[in-house]
Amino acid sequence: MEKKTKMSGKKKMLVVVATLVVVGGGAGLVIHNQKVQAEKIELQEIESYKKLQDQADNAIKKAYDTRSAKEIKLAKKVIDQLKNEDKKEPMNKILKLESFLALIKKTDQLLSIAEKSKKDSDVKVAQESIDSEKDVYLVKDKKSHQIRLDKLKKSIEEQKKNETEKKKKSAEDKAKQEKEPSTTESNVAEATPEKTNKEKPKATPTVTSDNQEAGVESAQEPNSQPSSNNEAAGSITPDYNPNTGGGSTGGNTIQPTPTPEPTPDPTPDPTPSQQWVGWWNDSKQLHSAGTFNSQSEALAAAESLYDANGMVGTYGASQL
Repeated sequence: MEKKTKMSGKKKMLVVVATLVVVGGGAGLVIHNQKVQAEKIELQEIESYKKLQDQADNAIKKAYDTRSAKEIKLAKKVIDQLKNEDKKEPMNKILKLESFLALIKKTDQLLSIAEKSKKDSDVKVAQESIDSEKDVYLVKDKKSHQIRLDKLKKSIEEQKKNETEKKKKSAEDKAKQEKEPSTTESNVAEATPEKTNKEKPKATPTVTSDNQEAGVESAQEPNSQPSSNNEAAGSITPDYNPNTGGGSTGGNTIQPTPTPEPTPDPTPDPTPSQQWVGWWNDSKQLHSAGTFNSQSEALAAAESLYDANGMVGTYGASQL
């Protein structure tokens, strides 16, 4: 007969406990491994996201440094990959940069308009735009714009001064010209009676029929001369005696020398205007920087236009 070995209740309890320990330990190990793996993945994701944030910051910095539309577009693309709660601040920085660049462009355009028109109203609008460039990022741009506008203001002031002087000189010349013709007319009027008196001897005096033949013969003699008294009086009276037959000079006519009219002084030619125009050529089109009274002013305006447009092409000044 076989003997059956019976386990006591105590031994059974030990076996059950041992089994639970083994099973529980294995399950616990699995859970621990899963937890470690999850933490590892989470850490990798955090590091990857941190790199993405750094990439966004670098892209924004590069956009501010270059002011390039391409870099601004790239920065926006990186920002879009961030979490919604992390997008607001970097996107505001890009939007602020775009507003700065728009203000710079607007000021440049207003300066160009003022340089072409030289109107006080356009200069005022350009100055207001420059004054609105208050951010630290715009310090250099504001300084450059103000220098450019100050040059324009000085040029306009000098031009107004020159125009005032020209108007004054023109008025003086006109007054002088109006005075000179009246003097000339007065001189002509004074000379006219003398000429008339000297022309009176042209008339041939009437003689009697008895002495007519003698008078004609006397008029043909080349040595006949008027008396000195008649010359002083301005008229010539023929010397003849109606009671004598042959010694008369009544038919002789003498032409007096007329007094020449005074020649008026010539009117001086107005001083020619010397104008210079500044220009900038961007290799595609010629742009005017305005008209000035000196070559240096025109050249300075052309250089400002050249600098404001990225120093592309050539610039210079030409005399009109």
